[in-house]
Amino acid sequence: MKPNLTNPKTTYCESEFEMSANKIREIRLIRENPRFRRYPEYKETGMKWVREIPEHWRVERAKFIFRRLQRPVRENDEIITAFRDGIVTLRKNRRTLGFTNSLKEIGYQGLRKGDLVIHAMDGHAGAIGVSDSDGKSSPVYSVCRPISEENVYYYAYLLRYIALSGFVESLARGVRERSTEFRFNEFKELELPIPTVSEQTQIVGFLDRKTGRIDELIRIKERQIELLQEQRTALINQVVTKGLDPNVEMKPSGVEWIGHIPGHWIISKVKHEFKSLDNFRIPLNAETRGSMRAKVYDYYGASGVIDKVENYIFDEPLILIGEDGANLHLRSTPLAFKATGKYWVNNHAHVLRPKRGNIDYLTNMLESFDYTHYITGAAQPKLTSEHLMNITVIIPPPVEQQQIANLLNRKTQQIDDLIAAEQRKIELLKEYRQSLISEAVTGKIDVRNEV
Repeated sequence: MKPNLTNPKTTYCESEFEMSANKIREIRLIRENPRFRRYPEYKETGMKWVREIPEHWRVERAKFIFRRLQRPVRENDEIITAFRDGIVTLRKNRRTLGFTNSLKEIGYQGLRKGDLVIHAMDGHAGAIGVSDSDGKSSPVYSVCRPISEENVYYYAYLLRYIALSGFVESLARGVRERSTEFRFNEFKELELPIPTVSEQTQIVGFLDRKTGRIDELIRIKERQIELLQEQRTALINQVVTKGLDPNVEMKPSGVEWIGHIPGHWIISKVKHEFKSLDNFRIPLNAETRGSMRAKVYDYYGASGVIDKVENYIFDEPLILIGEDGANLHLRSTPLAFKATGKYWVNNHAHVLRPKRGNIDYLTNMLESFDYTHYITGAAQPKLTSEHLMNITVIIPPPVEQQQIANLLNRKTQQIDDLIAAEQRKIELLKEYRQSLISEAVTGKIDVRNEV
């Protein structure tokens, strides 16, 4: 039975399970323990980034806590691959360099489970973590180990917080800027707040539990966003190919993935319904754009606006379609989108001017299409102008185009608002997560008795 999409409801699976269980859990989490208790007594540290710590904590330089290691590589060692939430994992089942002298020449080093690993040029604070296995790494990683019995996971939390906050430039610069190497000689002089070992373990346990619950909520919200996006896509695909009348007589479209369309709709080609303006596109390299001063006009690429520039090429509503790149297959961002106002387009997006019809309907129609059979190139996917202009399109009468466009504008805006609301909640949860970590590892809250 064809659904009546003239008045679709935004349900996206929020009715039973998420709205009852997960929503309640989220509210409970945010309201639960909004203020943790502080330690009874504090003392000054003399450090700018953390001015006071609990009275019984101590301050030590990193060189008295860690030593940098450069172990030899063993024959069966796997290469480390990814940082996630303070854990470093290995790259399983992947062909790597053989165990030869070349490993020594290029500086590969051995890792052991429990090593603190810092990526020298990764772009975020997730580049600090504890190895979950024995393995090996390139010299872009600094491998450290506590000198005495310390909880290395506490230091992973602490150092990731320091790097993310940017309070200590010698560490933050090393893990946040790809152009700058991590400097262990600077890091070893960094002063760190040190709880007792048993308290380090309590802090780690507390943060593992709390951040695990927050991460679960974030995953739920990310799934809700995926479901909303799927609903949005399904709505567009349905109405732009089937229309709004569930009782209309249908006919074969001649395109397998489209199937049947209303009998009075026209089957045409892109080249008959649109004029290509690709010849007017002009690419501008990053250096040229960087030298501009009055950057007020949108600069479009294959996936939308990528910069601002000081001049424009087009001054009318047009449809842009990505010409190359992974998004031709992934469709993680819109492939066809409307550009308005005054703007510039580079050579990575096709530019189409409709010869007739409603541009909003036509944009949604082109976005809904499956371009798989028209894409060439495996390593560098490309939708050529020749292939694009010969794609079959379906054209309703102008009145129906307007009706479909009006419905989609209204309904997709409702879905977009829901997506934006979920994204805001995710950001709040991430802020709450980072706040808990920062307060726990610097002693602003006492979590010793938290369960």
